Order: sequence, then C-alpha cells, then structure tokens
Amino acid sequence: MNAIAVRIAVSLVAGTVACLSAAAQITPPPSAPGQQPSGSGLPAGQRPPDDAHLRDPLRSQWTLPADPALQGFPLFPSTLPGYGQYPRTGQAPPAGGLAQLPPAPPATGWPGWLIAGLGGKVDDGTYKPDRAVLIRHADRVWFKSPDEEAFVPLYHWDQTRVLPPQSEIEVRHIGEFQLLLHGGGRLVTVGPTRVRIAAMTDERVRLEIPTFTRLRLSATGRTHEIVLPDGSTLVIPEDAEGALAQSAADLLLLRADEPGWIAGRATIFHAGGRQVLWQSRFGDVLLDPGRQVTFFLTPPAATHGAALVTDGIAQVRDGAALRCTAERDGASVVWSGAKFTLPAGSNVHLDPLLGTPFAPTGN
Repeated sequence: MNAIAVRIAVSLVAGTVACLSAAAQITPPPSAPGQQPSGSGLPAGQRPPDDAHLRDPLRSQWTLPADPALQGFPLFPSTLPGYGQYPRTGQAPPAGGLAQLPPAPPATGWPGWLIAGLGGKVDDGTYKPDRAVLIRHADRVWFKSPDEEAFVPLYHWDQTRVLPPQSEIEVRHIGEFQLLLHGGGRLVTVGPTRVRIAAMTDERVRLEIPTFTRLRLSATGRTHEIVLPDGSTLVIPEDAEGALAQSAADLLLLRADEPGWIAGRATIFHAGGRQVLWQSRFGDVLLDPGRQVTFFLTPPAATHGAALVTDGIAQVRDGAALRCTAERDGASVVWSGAKFTLPAGSNVHLDPLLGTPFAPTGN
C-alpha cells in the first residue's frame, strides 16, 4: 500500500511540473515601441495592442473613442428664409421669420380632401351657410334628415352626407364622426353621441347635444350656440375679425369615466384664442382661454343662483369666510347654487377656499 501511495504522489508532482513548464512557454506578443501591455494604464487617445487572441469573450471590452472632428456648420436652402432665427430677449421677431406667418385665410369651400376623396357626393355647390357635411370615421353612425321618420346608418361604403337644418346624428354604442360647418367650423366626436342641428343661418349656428362622450368643437365666424345635456348653453360670439386663426374658439368636452346612475359629470376646456360664454341656470361664466369648468350632465331639480342671498340672517365676516347666524326660524342662506334653511340661533360657516367673494365692494 505504501508503494502505491508513493507512486501516485510522484505522478501528481510530475503532472504539476509539466503544467508549469507549459504555462511558462506562453508569452504575449511583443508590444510596439512606446506602447504598454494590455491591462495597464494608457495615455489618453492611445489604443491598447492587438491582443484579441488573449481576451476573455465573457468580459466587457472598453475602447477609447476618437476625438470628433468639426465637420462645419449646417447649411440651409435659400427657400427657407428665417429658418433657425430666434428673437433675443426684448427684441421683436426677425422680418420674414417663422414667427410672422400670416393668419389663416377664411374658408372659401369644403376641404379639398373631402371633395376629391369621397366619390363626388360633396361639391362646391353645397358650400352654403345652411348646409353641413357629416363624415363617418368609424362604425356605426346613424343620421336622420328632417323629411325622414327613422334613423339610417352610414356603412363603410357610404361615408358622408350633406345635411340641412333639423337633421339629427347618433352614435349609439361605438363610432366616430365629424361634422363640417360653413366657414371652417368643425365638430369631432368619439363614443355615444347625439347631435341635433337646430339652426344654420348666415348669422348663427345652434347645435343641441343631449348626449356626448368626447367632443371637440372649433368655431369662428358666425355665432355658435351649443346646448348641453344639463340645459346650459355655450355661446361663441361672432368673430368680427373674420375667421382668423388666433380668434377661433376651440372647446374640448369630456365626460368623466363614472357610472351613469350618479348623474355623471363632464368638463369643458377652452383651448382657443377668445372668450366663450357659458350660460347655465346658476348664472353666466366667461371661459377665458386655458380655463376649465366641471358640470353635472343631469339638469338640476331646483335652481339657486351663485350670488349670496340671505333672509333673516346676521352676517359676521371671519377673514375670507362668512358666518351666518339665523335670527328666527325659517331663515335661509343661498350661495353658490345651494340653499340652507336654518332654525333660530343656528349658523352656517361659508368658506370660499379661493378668493374673497364676501369682501365689501365700493369705497
């Protein structure tokens, strides 16, 4: 047994010596003059020697990018005057620059894509103040002319109709459509919608919309009246300047994603360039550009104004808030669409949270 162990030990020592001698015979290729072997620090911009046959393929290899050389400044064609010129602080835009593009001219007919792409059903002869063009974007859109008794759908091969006043449009489940008006007005809807064209004359357009999901209205030129589901009306006054892009009204109406049994809410966002009047049972509100309001889709059962009206109430200001104390039974406070009837001695604390509506007016 001892002899066998000695033979195994001698074999292991001999194998180890052979491996060491073989490893000692592997030497890296000679480096070029002035270069250092791979793996050591190199001066900036110097590349390591070509030792690809010794690199570990499972490790990341880092290289030093070459310094980019200046290729010159970009050149712009002469057909783009003012391209890339921006006004400095306190200076007017350069003459001929993109900032001085002329306003959009008034619409003089239906868009060219509408006349050319829909089989000749729409032509310049139908461009009149008392006509609108219905365009189906997605199934299914129903319409009813004033001389018809039932709604009929627009199928995929029948995309457009020229509609007179008193026409109606419906999307009952899914569908999208666009309604083009004389003078450049446009109504685009998505989802369940009902629209009735109540009037279209040289002076005004009146649309009744008892149901909508997502709706966008762009209007200019004549007066536009939009009747909403709660009975309120959006009034876009006549544009005295005449169909200028900066004076157009752009309204986005979006219904809140909530169950219908809670009556539902919707928002109105004004992205246009001039004021729009919102007339409701609670009063009139001017929608300035960039302003958004929220309203209920169901008409209110009882209507109270937004102004403060009291009966049998003693008022005491508490900073921006107002404390109302009933001096007798049956005293009442009406403010911001709500009415409170109070017994004698009780009080209501009204806090506006924003602004000072209870501040005294006058000198």
